[in-house]
Amino acid sequence: LLSDPYVLLVRSDSELAATGKPVTVRQLARRPLIGYRNLRRVHLPEARLGARVSDANIVFRSDDDETIHALVAEGVGVAVIPWLSYNRYDDRLAAVPIAVPERVVGLAWHRERNLTPAARSFIEIATSVGEELNREVEL
Repeated sequence: LLSDPYVLLVRSDSELAATGKPVTVRQLARRPLIGYRNLRRVHLPEARLGARVSDANIVFRSDDDETIHALVAEGVGVAVIPWLSYNRYDDRLAAVPIAVPERVVGLAWHRERNLTPAARSFIEIATSVGEELNREVEL
């Protein structure tokens, strides 16, 4: 349906936001990092950054996007989040491109299964929304 790039969530007055350049993993080496708590290993920020959990400077974990946004806004740390989780309407925050593998959002179903009209409608709507969101990603 769409590609959802990871971004670095920072305060809008951060030097990382001011450069306008993508952030490298090296630039994050010692920065306090706010991460998700209950994700599969492959989706954890430190896994995306290529760091072991013991190497990453994780200062807080939460599965609530609003909590992560608030902690970044207060200067507790930065966070690697999917672009779809970024609240673009919060002026205190900025999303900076970061060179980590994006996640792909898709739908799957068994090819031998007959789809109901409702399922077909859902697929059409999800495809349309995915195309719209792909155009909206401005990184």
